[in-house]
Amino acid sequence: MGACSRVTFHVPTMFVVEAIAIVHGLRFAFKMGFWSLILESDAQVSIHKLNATSEDLSEISSFIYEATELSKSFLEC
Repeated sequence: MGACSRVTFHVPTMFVVEAIAIVHGLRFAFKMGFWSLILESDAQVSIHKLNATSEDLSEISSFIYEATELSKSFLEC
C-alpha cells in the first residue's frame, strides 16, 4: 500500500505527538485515495477530543480541529 514518515522538531508533550501522528495519518490516507477508514490510536485523550462536540481549548486544539476537518474528506471515518 504505502509508507509514511515525518520529522518533527520541538514537540512539547506526548499529547502533541499523538495529535500530530493522527493528522499525518489522515493526510496520508487521503493522499493514498482511501474513501473510508478506521482511525485507531492508543492516545485516549486525543480520541476523546476528536469525538467531543464541545470546543477544545487545549494545547492540541489546532491539531484536533485539523483532524476533524480532514475526517470530513472521507465517506466514513
